[in-house]
Amino acid sequence: MILTDETLYQAIKDIYFDKSDMNHREFCDWASMHFRRMINEDLDPEDLGISSLTANILMDIDAQWNLYLANTYLPNTLKSLNLNNIKSPRMYLDYGIDKLILKI
Repeated sequence: MILTDETLYQAIKDIYFDKSDMNHREFCDWASMHFRRMINEDLDPEDLGISSLTANILMDIDAQWNLYLANTYLPNTLKSLNLNNIKSPRMYLDYGIDKLILKI
């Protein structure tokens, strides 16, 4: 999926309402991939055709997913979990939806 402000908003909304073809791990990996590309290639959001807000939301999605896993599961449990079955709490997605609604 190509990253734009609108596709991120739609992806968050689809995940939030359980209408996505992606599971939560895949969604977070997708967001993380774009965020890490910006970091690794020293790109500005505009270089990817996205707003600074979208870049911040990508960073937040990446951080919240990892913090949720680390704070919810013991390390030994995480090793054996199928992350495809884990859903991040909706409150972690609220921020992105609220901010992008105001922008779009």
